[in-house]
Amino acid sequence: MPKLREFRDKQRLHAEYFENVLRSANDLYEQGGKNVMQGLAIFDLEWPNIAIGQAWAMEHIETDDVAAKLSNEYPDAGSFCLQLRQNSRERIHWLESALAGARRLNHRRAESAHLGNLGISYKNLGDVSRAIDFYQQALVIAREIGDRNGEGQALGNLGIAYSILGEASRAIEFYEQCLTLHREIGDRRGEGADLGHLGIAYKNLGDTRRAIEFYEQRLVIAREMGDKWGEGSASGNLGSAYISLGEVRRATEFYEQQLSIAREIGDRHGEGNAIWGIALCFEKENDLTQAILHAQVALEIFIAVESPSAKKMQNLLSEWRKSPLEK
Repeated sequence: MPKLREFRDKQRLHAEYFENVLRSANDLYEQGGKNVMQGLAIFDLEWPNIAIGQAWAMEHIETDDVAAKLSNEYPDAGSFCLQLRQNSRERIHWLESALAGARRLNHRRAESAHLGNLGISYKNLGDVSRAIDFYQQALVIAREIGDRNGEGQALGNLGIAYSILGEASRAIEFYEQCLTLHREIGDRRGEGADLGHLGIAYKNLGDTRRAIEFYEQRLVIAREMGDKWGEGSASGNLGSAYISLGEVRRATEFYEQQLSIAREIGDRHGEGNAIWGIALCFEKENDLTQAILHAQVALEIFIAVESPSAKKMQNLLSEWRKSPLEK
């Protein structure tokens, strides 16, 4: 028994230590600038140990308060790094464990956050209805406990969900509420995200010029914050807007900026989106050979990350291959 107890103590210490390592790597990433790559380098180096620590915590939630606490904390400790490195199904596995830990410890703020992040993961897998259910649960708890950050996140996530469902006007209502809240509490990163979301909504309504105004504001804030992911996202959205206006060369420039950033930080979703955007630019210029080559690379990435867009892209790629312009 003493040896078994000693072994369990070592496992607990391992899990605690590497939760702190994960948090340190994530903190560096969040600082932006040159610290982004330093944080990701630490994360990548220590990932096997981080995964072992989280797995121990997950396994012992029901019998160990430290394990429940760590299960609750692991996803938040690595929020930015994990966004780039975990696929959605693995993320759901972690978040379900975190939710169980938060509920065991009666941590309502964390419970709300985990519900919202579960919604994001299901949204990324294409299950928008399930995502909305999680977002609504998160919003109820955030308002109940007076968590304004959590309320803002839930409102923004609901806006994204309704935008995906094609309800742009309803999405804008949520985004505007969210933008007002983030400006009131001085959350610049959140404000930037809201502006980007508003741009997407107005583009979906056909008001591309207004969308560009929001994307440009989003880009300014991302660069101000040293937010590389946000900068890449804004660049890609600007590419999408300019290709809609028929300004293909300008669109290509923004997609290439997005691609460079995505590869720098290891953002596979962003890389796939940028390459697909470049493929669309080639198609607009009637260079189907290059369009197909880029689209195939993008499709492989979409499939690897289980993007719900993969099927749509596959169908369009098949149409291009059948085109008389393709030799």
